[in-house]
Amino acid sequence: MRSALATISVLAAALSFGARAEASPLRCGDVIDQDVTLSADLHCASGESALTVTRSGVRIDLNGHTISGTSRSDGIDVIDARDVSIVGPGRIEGFRAGVYAVRTQRLALSTIEFDNLDTGALLIHSGSVDLRDSRFNDIGGIAVNVIQPQLGPLNNAGGHLMLDNQFANVGSGIQLCGVDTGHALIQRNRFEQVRDYGIHVADGSSGNRIEDNHFEGVSQTAIELQASSRNRVTGNHIADGRFGVSMSPRSGGFCETGGGLPTVFANDVSENEFIGLERGVRAGVGSRAEGPAWHNAITDNGFADNQNDVILLGDSSDTLIDGNRWDAYGERVEDYSYRAGYYQTSYGYYSR
Repeated sequence: MRSALATISVLAAALSFGARAEASPLRCGDVIDQDVTLSADLHCASGESALTVTRSGVRIDLNGHTISGTSRSDGIDVIDARDVSIVGPGRIEGFRAGVYAVRTQRLALSTIEFDNLDTGALLIHSGSVDLRDSRFNDIGGIAVNVIQPQLGPLNNAGGHLMLDNQFANVGSGIQLCGVDTGHALIQRNRFEQVRDYGIHVADGSSGNRIEDNHFEGVSQTAIELQASSRNRVTGNHIADGRFGVSMSPRSGGFCETGGGLPTVFANDVSENEFIGLERGVRAGVGSRAEGPAWHNAITDNGFADNQNDVILLGDSSDTLIDGNRWDAYGERVEDYSYRAGYYQTSYGYYSR
């Protein structure tokens, strides 16, 4: 009899242990301190963030499910953590920000659909973000906003990978803003129906590689380099919009610049295709009040069916234009630069 009772006790204990080991469904407002996998959709309308991650090394698997909410709150907060992964397939929709990260390093986001949000991913003082294979649809503002606010700490907020993502019907696609947000690789992304900027690099974010992206119908500027230097813009296809690439030596005034002048210097705009635009490439904003656009290179690009191929404004100088392919109308360059005509000289200062 005792033996039978002992056996029953062991079985009961085992069953009880197994029940405790099953993951309970996530609830709105949960703080995540271990790996989790969604087992159902999660809708949060209470005004608090759906999930908050405060521990490093955590993985959230959306597992094909949707996290939804209202514009009064955020989807997933990641605060002061490292090596956090949020992976799909899955959807985040309806929030103010789909993912809100502060002082986070090596955040990985992949195969996620961000829909009907004010901002897809808002990343503040956060470095080495890996964003790939995701879709951003119906975003009211900036789909991916990497910022280093003024008067904040100078830290590692750069070194991002943004690969193979799609942006449609968004205010702007990707913004890198602040002196420490540079040295990113932005590659093979697709931008359509963008109301403002496809890629906006601003306030000292420099040393970025913007390669092999596709832009179709960007209302304002496909690639805006604002107070940003030593970027390589190559292999991009830009069609049917206003400006292809704009180099603007003027600070946006929103992010930490490190105190330097808002110069646009030594940018390499090469081997891109500019088709059906109001202007293919613009250097300068027409005033030398803040800083010059100088020693930039516009080389080996293709220009076709644009109203104007290149315009050099009064605050630009020493621009190298060489090896480009022009359409049947020939070279259409408007030169109002500080040293008009100098662009035709290979002066040798610029080095790729």
